[in-house]
Amino acid sequence: MNMNKIAIATLRFAAAAALVSSLAACADLSRQQAHAGVGAAAGGALGYLVTGGPIGTVVGAAAGGLIGAGVRGSCADSRPDAQTAFDSRSRAIFASS
Repeated sequence: MNMNKIAIATLRFAAAAALVSSLAACADLSRQQAHAGVGAAAGGALGYLVTGGPIGTVVGAAAGGLIGAGVRGSCADSRPDAQTAFDSRSRAIFASS
């Protein structure tokens, strides 16, 4: 009986991971929408695992979506000129050698 619960929880976690992966592959979503979707999926899965019921799933999805929508990404994402500046500096260093 306990093995069935573990198998079901593992299957649900795998389904949530597949959902997260499919949301990450959507190219037509804005960065904020993609982060909100991934956060909602992860929050819903975690909420279900913690509470085992639909209320935890809904609350977890709502919290995850809000947190995911607020994520800005890495420093390089928020400053697109950072990579250009790094490239020009590295070219100057290697050109002078």
